[in-house]
Amino acid sequence: MPVAAAVAVLLLVVVASYGQTVYAYPNGGGAYVVSRENLGEPAALVAASALLVDYVMTVAVSVTSGVIAVTSAFPSLVPYAAPIAAVLVVALALVNLRGVRESGRAFAVPTYLFIGLTYLLFVVAGVRAATGTLPPAESAALPVPPTTAVGGLLAAALLLRAFASGCTALTGVEAVSNGVPAFRAPQARNAAMTLVAMGAIAVTMFAGITVLAVALSARAAPGGNPSVLSQLAASGIGPGSALFYLYQAATAGILILAANTAFNGFPMLTSVLGRDGHLPRQLA
Repeated sequence: MPVAAAVAVLLLVVVASYGQTVYAYPNGGGAYVVSRENLGEPAALVAASALLVDYVMTVAVSVTSGVIAVTSAFPSLVPYAAPIAAVLVVALALVNLRGVRESGRAFAVPTYLFIGLTYLLFVVAGVRAATGTLPPAESAALPVPPTTAVGGLLAAALLLRAFASGCTALTGVEAVSNGVPAFRAPQARNAAMTLVAMGAIAVTMFAGITVLAVALSARAAPGGNPSVLSQLAASGIGPGSALFYLYQAATAGILILAANTAFNGFPMLTSVLGRDGHLPRQLA
């Protein structure tokens, strides 16, 4: 819980920072542009390099996680996880060739569905917990045999690893700042409102999922299936129910949407880098 709280605080700080950035850089002010103008070119190129790698990793991790949401609901598809992920990446590329606005419309439904069903899960799980009918997670009895004495630097490394994993909750904030020109007028105000709404939703959902996972003793299965989120849904709303399968579909959709932010942000960043001569100028 302390690590999750630290991630939530960091998310609020990042959202507040980018809220100022969208007004200061209405033409798109990601980490590269802001660092270049305020800290110099070396710092800007470090930020840009990190972001380019991060965008690629976001696609890989998000699509993989989305496929795990599907295979958690339908275990028979586990052997086909890699081909399904590859097809989804190609589909994302094709959708984005239609343009940013069109791809946003295509992914609006799973976004709202996931948010609504997650808050519904919190309510149902809370009621069942109050009435004593909330079962533990499927993995609650999973043995975790001790293999190494943990202390000193190793303990610190484990805490940092948990913090780094939790920071995936910050994915997408940079994309809003980079994509200010894609918003409707007044662009800066709409981008800032989007950041505030996104921050509020992300923090409350992140906190709720963490509390629920701890309360149900949910653990990550060694093979990834079933996912922790699917275990929470199974305990909260019941395994095998229509709502459970709908939630898994919405989870897969929202994770694919997370990959979609990288398809939006990567070209904008490479365009700026191409214009400044740090990448082939044709990319400008």
